[in-house]
Amino acid sequence: MERDRNLVVKFSGLKDGLHQLEFAVDIKFFESYPQSEICDGSVLVLLNLTKSPQMLVLEFNATGAVTLECDRCIGQFQCPVKWERKMVVNLHADEFADDDDLISLPESAVDLYIGQYIYEFTMLSLPARKVCDEAGSGQQCDPEVIEKLVQVEHKQEENPSDDGESDPRWQALKNIKFEN
Repeated sequence: MERDRNLVVKFSGLKDGLHQLEFAVDIKFFESYPQSEICDGSVLVLLNLTKSPQMLVLEFNATGAVTLECDRCIGQFQCPVKWERKMVVNLHADEFADDDDLISLPESAVDLYIGQYIYEFTMLSLPARKVCDEAGSGQQCDPEVIEKLVQVEHKQEENPSDDGESDPRWQALKNIKFEN
């Protein structure tokens, strides 16, 4: 995957103190992650970077919307995105290390690519269950697909695959008595 140069923070030339940076990511950014669940999107990331001689403190604040595929009807819908995250960067480590909210960079480092963090934080902000009706966008699932799902469910209820006879191996397991 190619790094987007617009998402590189060049901290070596910055003076100590607070710096405010702004980054915008869109579909091109999300397409660079082939496993991404995001079909389209636009997210604005505001970064407050506080630099000191020994470390950087990164405070991310992101808002926007992404297009996801509904888990129920497979239609696309807009999902609002909003997240905040704080990270600390140690500038004088022996080598690169990346823990949850602590990054250690070697003394020779002059910049930090934040694209991977923006992607991960955005993905973590998405709902576990991605359904049109529950996204808060007012969009409803595709009624034709829902009707087909209901029909399939009714057919399964009418014609259960279990014909009353069970596998004799399972019957033998039912006879096992456990001591308490």
